[in-house]
Amino acid sequence: DRISFGSSITLNYGDRKYPRNGSEDQFLSTISQSPLYGPVLPDGSGRYTSRAYPFQSPNKNPVAVAENAFTRLNNYFMQGNIFLNVKILDGLDWKTSGGLTYGFTK
Repeated sequence: DRISFGSSITLNYGDRKYPRNGSEDQFLSTISQSPLYGPVLPDGSGRYTSRAYPFQSPNKNPVAVAENAFTRLNNYFMQGNIFLNVKILDGLDWKTSGGLTYGFTK
């Protein structure tokens, strides 16, 4: 064969969901939470509690932070390569190639 060519392409997609403020937020919320009340209201509504007494300053509920405080990232990545090889004479080849890499996060 006097002429040969080829290509390759790689596509990648990532979906990452993680705590917005890292593990420090969860740890600090847990140790500063009052042990006098549970994580959800006792009325069965599923709403989260934020304080033990009406005039207590509110704190982050660690269960609410664990279930709702997330950041989501979608990563997209593409890498493509092409090449062309031309055999001019025996022992003399001409080769050219190119590539493209592209990625972004949303």
